[in-house]
Amino acid sequence: MDFFSDTGSQTLADNFGGEHPVVARADLPKSRPLHVMILLHSDCGNRTSQRRILQYVHALKRENIHCEVLPFYGPPPRSLKHCAYDGGQTLASSLNKRFHSLRHLRDDIDLVWIEKEALPHMPWLAEKFLLPANIPIITDLGDMDLQLQSQNESSVLRNMFSDKATQMMRNATLVMAGNSHMMERAKQAGATWVEVMPTAITPCTVNPVQRSHADCKLRVGWIGTAPAWTREAEPLFRSLSPIFTQKNAVARVVGARAGRSRCGFLDYHPRTPGAETDQITAMDVALAPLENGPLGEAASGYQIMRYMACGVPVIASPLGAQGEIIEHGVNGFLASNEEEWCSALNALLEDADLRRKIGNAGKAKVEKEFTLPRIVPKIANLLNRAAALKAA
Repeated sequence: MDFFSDTGSQTLADNFGGEHPVVARADLPKSRPLHVMILLHSDCGNRTSQRRILQYVHALKRENIHCEVLPFYGPPPRSLKHCAYDGGQTLASSLNKRFHSLRHLRDDIDLVWIEKEALPHMPWLAEKFLLPANIPIITDLGDMDLQLQSQNESSVLRNMFSDKATQMMRNATLVMAGNSHMMERAKQAGATWVEVMPTAITPCTVNPVQRSHADCKLRVGWIGTAPAWTREAEPLFRSLSPIFTQKNAVARVVGARAGRSRCGFLDYHPRTPGAETDQITAMDVALAPLENGPLGEAASGYQIMRYMACGVPVIASPLGAQGEIIEHGVNGFLASNEEEWCSALNALLEDADLRRKIGNAGKAKVEKEFTLPRIVPKIANLLNRAAALKAA
């Protein structure tokens, strides 16, 4: 799997598992591992599930924490390298399987770790009825997809699910949030224990200094989905078109298709699983615009950390985790309006030394704070502390 994760203000790392020491599990023999049941929101091949939870499972075993992974769709994985789901399972059969899992929990389960929600497409009362009362529950919000998905439902379903996210947070033993904004959202919902859990990133081994292009044109890149391109990135790139002309630069767009009004400076590429590292390292500068609203505020910062892990200098909107990860002018640039985007892009395209300096600082930030060896012990600490609250 291709996994990639100092400001003067409080950062993601500052908020994550900071103040509390490891709590010994007095009710468990030291030789007995902690048993965690993980309830995924989708199938094991889902990218969000891989980033937010699955990439930690093997490393947690070395911390004496054994995880049983139960996807909502598809069978449990034989291994984390063979967990793709090829379809064919209905919503009804998936719900039935999840109902059975929750109603017949083994006695040795110490903790239930839920990705977003235990019963997708079902109201909170169904979850409240099924979730065990005597076992601690961890709810992982990630970037709050659960709250945002209701925007696409019918009015009847919107009303039914309107308070599900709030109830999930309020009733969890521990809420893991993707950024500080989501941490505050959980606290406002009434959650009693909230921690920021940034997504771990694997640093890139390519030396950014060696980046070069046969046509001598600088590449300004963006990676994302087609809807995100239309909603956030395309308007920005078009507003920056004079700079691309002046600097003889090319926009490298990964994940979106060419539209009717394709411009000459836009170079489109398909998003290729397993090849995103190569696609990122082909960039000289990366842009990460976000829409000002719930989607932007909920952003986990994962994509900018991938750019930074490859040593690519980033210009980003100061929303969600992006505003916490990037220290303006030190390991990246933050831009709130067209003038700031133009200024930052001009500066980076004109100065190779600045690109190298910012790129190296971004990579150092990732290696210092957001790699697996940094994140896993903190997650293990949280799991142990939560399990210590298990009712006798």
